[in-house]
Order: sequence, then structure tokens, then C-alpha cells
Amino acid sequence: MTMTIGKYCQLCGERKKKNEVIAEAHGVVVTAPCLMNKVFADPPEKPEAVRAMARYCAVCGARQPAPLPDHCGACGSVLTPEAAARDLAAAGETARLIPRLAAFLIDLAVIAALIVLAVHAINLIAPAAPSPGLAAPGQEVEGASVYTLLKYVSALLIFIFYHAAFASLLGATPGKKALGLRVVLKNGAPRVDFMRALVRGALYPFTIYVVPIGFLPLIFQEPPSRWLELIEQDAMFHNSLTDTTVVKI
Repeated sequence: MTMTIGKYCQLCGERKKKNEVIAEAHGVVVTAPCLMNKVFADPPEKPEAVRAMARYCAVCGARQPAPLPDHCGACGSVLTPEAAARDLAAAGETARLIPRLAAFLIDLAVIAALIVLAVHAINLIAPAAPSPGLAAPGQEVEGASVYTLLKYVSALLIFIFYHAAFASLLGATPGKKALGLRVVLKNGAPRVDFMRALVRGALYPFTIYVVPIGFLPLIFQEPPSRWLELIEQDAMFHNSLTDTTVVKI
């Protein structure tokens, strides 16, 4: 179990610079200078020695007392892989595929209703299209394409902000809440901040289109008991790229 990678080095407290490498070594989040100078020093430091040098939160950069606590006193972020494992276990077991699919379909019905309302509102403000017989040959109806594009953009934004708002404010969309599911960070933290939830919502459509195509071979290559594990780890882009997961509470 790993921690959520942040922006600060836990050894020196320096914020990650543009194009600078940041990684996790021996359960400590480090940037490039400390990675080479302290973690991979000559002779190599023991993992315990590296962990003992950690004094900062990787998420907010706040200095921590010694010995390093499990959670940051300033922002509450997890500071050790052991605490991350305990928090995630306490958050609940990983949700199964069928309940998640059912929750998604409930949310999709709600989103569809919101999109219908949005399209109706756009139709009310859109200029009335002239009769084809009144338009000159080769002349396009002005504004029609703009309002059509606006409908597609509105539908996409509704989908993204629906998932982002509910995940960050309530921890679950109505569909997930109805099925007893919740979105949490992979380090077990129960609250997903809005920006992370927004990125997660934006990646959701990509997952929907890619997963069914890329993981059809699972049906023939892997037993059903492995499907959720492989999909969750390798194909749920909206979860894997934002360090989130869905648990049953």
C-alpha cells in the first residue's frame, strides 16, 4: 500500500519544482535532490534511517514532530504507508463490479434528466430556425451550429460536474449512496478535494469508452474473480490517475 504522492519532499520540505522528479522511496515522498543525496547515498542508507529523516508533510509541506506521526497535524494527510493501509482497511472493502455498475446506471438516469432540462433551456434561448424553403441555396442557418455545440458541451459539463460535486461534497453520488458505496482516497482518507474530484470526473468518460474495448480479452483470459482487481488497478483511469477508489461502507 502506498501513500498519495504530494508536492513536497518529506526529507527537506522543499516544494516540487517544474519538471522535477518526485517519487516514494522506503515509504517517504522525496524529490530528486534528496532522492540521490540522502536515499541513495554512498553507502546506501537503510530504509529505517531514511524514514527517520522524514519531517515534512508531502501534501501541505508542514513540519512534523519526531518521531513522524501517522497523519499530518496541519492537513490530516497520511504520512506513512502503514497508516495508509490501516485507513484504507477501515474505510471499507473494495466495492464489487455489479453494485458499481448499478450505481453508475442510476447516476446516468439522473444525469440524463439534467441534460434534458439543459437542452430545453438552450432551445428556449436559441433563435428560431427559418424554414428550409426560405433559406438561400448553400446558406447555413446562422447560430444553429453554435447552439448545437452548446448542447453537447453542456451535456459533457453536467456529467463531469455531477460526479465532481457529489464526490467532493458528500463522498458519493446519489447512485453510489443508494448502493452503499463511497469514493475515498487510496490512502484511506474519506474526503476527496474538489480539484481532484473534478479531474476524476473529467477522466470518467475516457474510462467508459476505453475499458469495455481494452478489457474484453479478460472474459477469455482471466477468471471472473480477477476481473474487478485487474480493471480497478489497470483500467479505471478516473481512479488510478487521481489516487481514488470506491469502497462499500
